[in-house]
Amino acid sequence: MRDLLNRTPTPDLSDADLVQRYADLPPGRAWLRLNMVATVDGSAVGADGLSGSINTGADHRVFALLRAWADVILVGAGTVAAEGYAAPQTEPAWSGLRAGRSPHPAMAVVTSQGLPEGRHQRRR
Repeated sequence: MRDLLNRTPTPDLSDADLVQRYADLPPGRAWLRLNMVATVDGSAVGADGLSGSINTGADHRVFALLRAWADVILVGAGTVAAEGYAAPQTEPAWSGLRAGRSPHPAMAVVTSQGLPEGRHQRRR
């Protein structure tokens, strides 16, 4: 619960401060990080049916930072179809965090039925 209660980013944090706040994983081990934003009633989507509409600017910064650190981004098929996901792109502000690895993380899609044709073409 420490992360949930004490790591609320504020828009006034510098990029360096934000990296420091999330860079406390011990080296030499594999790690899994989870990031999710929900509304007060527990919904993971806004009135438009998309998850991005419930995020604040601070949420987007943390989301981009954690994606830049990731080797693989795990996304549900429903999100891919609804939001038009394609290959993840690292935001320029965080590209230095990918040193020694591919420029962008891979994306793994969780699905039991595949993706609807033509619903996963747009880039995010």
